[in-house]
Amino acid sequence: MTETSSNSRRSNSVGTWRHLQDHTYTSMFEFFRYNPDGTFASTARVIRTIELSQRGTRFISTGTVEDFDARNVRVSVGCSTETAVRAQ
Repeated sequence: MTETSSNSRRSNSVGTWRHLQDHTYTSMFEFFRYNPDGTFASTARVIRTIELSQRGTRFISTGTVEDFDARNVRVSVGCSTETAVRAQ
């Protein structure tokens, strides 16, 4: 998967997604974060589980985001929740 960002303090994302079962999917993607002066800040790794509604018009996802420094040492971890509705 690929994801684009309009935020100048982070790169676009690359990763994978896969079907688990029924209406459940998982995705993992990574991107770079940058300091205000443009130097490297961290690599972010997002792992999430996505639950698609029966009709495929909505989803809810929960996940984690971890940040790693230039030596690949984890420096922070957080959680996320997303909801989406298909545009009409």
